[in-house]
Amino acid sequence: HLWSLDSNWNWQSSTGWWGLNSSEAFTQETNFQQDFNGDNQIGNPLPNIASSLAVSANVPEPIIGSSNDDILTGTLDNNILIGGLGKDTITGGAGSDQFTFNNRNEGIDTITDFLSSQGDKIALSAAGFGGGLAAGVSITAAQFVLGTTALNASNRLIYNTITGGLFFDGDGTDTLAAIQIATLSSKPSISASDIFVLV
Repeated sequence: HLWSLDSNWNWQSSTGWWGLNSSEAFTQETNFQQDFNGDNQIGNPLPNIASSLAVSANVPEPIIGSSNDDILTGTLDNNILIGGLGKDTITGGAGSDQFTFNNRNEGIDTITDFLSSQGDKIALSAAGFGGGLAAGVSITAAQFVLGTTALNASNRLIYNTITGGLFFDGDGTDTLAAIQIATLSSKPSISASDIFVLV
């Protein structure tokens, strides 16, 4: 069957026996990893979630992955991208994008186009990560280190400038091992101010 959809997921026409609604279209895009409605992204950007979180007319719209290895692509606007479980490949596109991680064990996502100068942010959940992260602010300079390992007990985020690997360490130089949460494939320069902590 061939389905033609508009950008709002509404069925327009089909070659075959039946049409499908927007929910079914989302399921088919996710299952087959194909852009059936021509919006240049796989899956539903869920604008209804954006409206429920809105604090202004310019709130970013979430693009949310599944529990599989997803390919998420943002728009020309500001986006919130949430890969979820799996080893996801995430591209923010233009705009100030937020790459969100809900806990330390979701899998290693690849972020293809992180740009601090564009206003991109990496967001971590304080509840999901622990380690004394304070919600509502960027991590402190003492919690961030460049290199391959924590240098003291305060370090929580380790960024390997050679590989682009971003690691979380729940107790710095104490007993917990660092866990890689992402690879920034373009190996950009980042600092503590680029990493924000959510509730």
